[in-house]
Parts: sequence; C-alpha cells; structure tokens
Amino acid sequence: MVYSEDESFDKRFCVERKIFYSDFDASGNMRLSRLGNFFQECINAHSQAINRGIDYCVSTGRTWYVIAWNIEIKKLPKMYDKVKLYTWGYAYKRSLGQRNVIMKDENGETLAVGDSLWSLMDINKGTPLRIEDSDMEGYVIYPRSEEMTYMGRHIELDGAFDLIDQIRTRKWMIDYNGHVSNDSFIAIASEYIPEDVSVSRIRAEYRAQAKYGELLKAYMSVTGDNTHIIKLCGEAEEDVRCVVSFSVD
Repeated sequence: MVYSEDESFDKRFCVERKIFYSDFDASGNMRLSRLGNFFQECINAHSQAINRGIDYCVSTGRTWYVIAWNIEIKKLPKMYDKVKLYTWGYAYKRSLGQRNVIMKDENGETLAVGDSLWSLMDINKGTPLRIEDSDMEGYVIYPRSEEMTYMGRHIELDGAFDLIDQIRTRKWMIDYNGHVSNDSFIAIASEYIPEDVSVSRIRAEYRAQAKYGELLKAYMSVTGDNTHIIKLCGEAEEDVRCVVSFSVD
C-alpha cells in the first residue's frame, strides 16, 4: 500500500463507459440503480487490474463486502453520453476501508461522487478480518474527494414507516457471493420513488444478507425535508436487510 498526496486524476484508476439503451429510463437519464452499478463495477475492475479481484478473493478466502454507500448526484448522464469513472481508496483501518468513486463527463465536469465503506470478510465464516499488507498490495491511497458532503454510515429510522410492498427475490438479483447484490437493493427501493422527481443523493446501508427466494417486505417513510427512506426487511419489520434513502428535490 502506497500513499500519495497527488490531487490530480492522471494516475488514478479510470474506466471509460458509455450510457447505453439499458442504462437509461423513459426520461432519457441514467437509471439510479445503474449509477450504483457503474460505481461498483469500476471498483471491481480496479481490484481485478491489480490482481486483487475475484480469483484472489476465492484463493485466499478473503473478500470485501460493502457496508454503506453515499452517492451525491450533481447531474445524471443521458443516453449515449460517454463518461469516465475514477476510483481510489482513501482510508483503511483494522477491517474497514473507505473509497471514493467519481463520474465525469467528456469535458471533465463532475456528474456524481460516491463514498463507500467496506469490510474485509472471511468468505467461509462470514466474520471480519484484519487488513494485511498482502490485501493492499498494488493499491495507492489518495486524499478523499472534497467534491461531496460526507454523511454518517447509519441511516436514522426515527419516523413512522408504512408497509408498501412485498417482493420475492429473483435469480437476476443474486451476485457472485450468493446473495442479493448491492445495486439490486437500490433498484428495488427506487421503484417506490415518485416519477418525474430529481434525486440529488442516494444513501444505502447494508445490514444483513438476503438470499434467493426470500420474501422481502418494503416499508417507507418520508421525512420533513422530502427524503424518501425505504427499508427492506425479512418476515419481521425488525429484520432489516437494507436501508436506502433518496434525497428528492
């Protein structure tokens, strides 16, 4: 693991993407769930590029699980736009790592900025592991982005929640780790946001796994500042698997 104070993007890991037909919705803007997917794929591509991807995780029994996302949206890309995604880690301690992702357009304008919290886990036991030097080999640590407002990991659940839906998890929702993927949780929650609104922030807090065929119950609360909070639970409301909040302008 190497530290760098270089604030330019020239040496940071970058993926170039294009917004294709399946990436945008009826408005012509990128789907909220695809934004989270692009961010996570960029991170996975970075790990794979330095030989710390899936093969490394399987061979060592050590993998990273995301615990929380905070994505600040400045402007959603539109159909067939070309974008660049940059990612880097900025802090690591014990079993936790923090990482930024930034999406920019062809002119270098920032479209969205993400902050994510990850935990290094034992694949077989499902318990946290202390980060070793070998886990960080090939990574360069840069300062965290100053282009966004940072939020806490936990999403407060103080308001009254109403049961609004029940969903049976499908095969397309399941990722390589055998549970509902992070972007699938965001995709499910985004179904309950009113149409024709602008979302300026997405936060997701992942509390427990959900497997294929499970029944998830969706509860929603709308705060005074028009933040829509959706919690996806198991059979009991107290069995919270994921909480997703959308700041609606």
